[in-house]
Amino acid sequence: MFKKALILSIAVTMLEAAVFANQPSFPDVDETHPYLTAIEYLKTNNVIQGYADGSFGPTKTVNRAELFKILIEGQGIFIPEAQEACFPDVPNDKWFSKYICYGKKKGWLQGYPDGLFHPEKTVNKVEALKMMGKVQGWTFEEAVGSKFKDADYNDWYGPYLQYAEMKGLLPEGDKEGIFFSPGAEMSRAAISENIFRSVAVRQLKVEKFDNQAK
Repeated sequence: MFKKALILSIAVTMLEAAVFANQPSFPDVDETHPYLTAIEYLKTNNVIQGYADGSFGPTKTVNRAELFKILIEGQGIFIPEAQEACFPDVPNDKWFSKYICYGKKKGWLQGYPDGLFHPEKTVNKVEALKMMGKVQGWTFEEAVGSKFKDADYNDWYGPYLQYAEMKGLLPEGDKEGIFFSPGAEMSRAAISENIFRSVAVRQLKVEKFDNQAK
């Protein structure tokens, strides 16, 4: 376990060195930003992009369509443009249609009771974890202890939050003994950190992302 943690630490340190060798890609994400490495990694791998004005908008919220596109591209999945229409509010001519319809076909997402997907709806923290878990194929054989005072681990999101805790996927801001705020809106910077940590765990075949590695 120590060897794997050391490998992870070295890998993240090397990535940080590559990041800091040049200026950050976005003017609103400077060298002191806690999630700079994650944002730069995803930018370099064409998983995330900035806005037309060149900014990243780290504190901006993420809606269902945006998040699913990021998650799909974070998996390196190529989706043909042509997809059958899957929800009344997801017409084929929208940029997000192919991602959502592919996800529905794979059983990774579903709509609301009204039959719509609501792509514009802002995603909260536990919704984001569930969507990530579905796309990445998380399994929940192992039980882990809970640490957040305001999280109901018997609710639908319990397994996803526990898995994220177990694998060290949550940003340092979500520390043991404080509140997680499951219904809080998800920011672009935070979801970048979640995805980066998950990618590191999978690619390096370690049991957990070492919070001290960054």
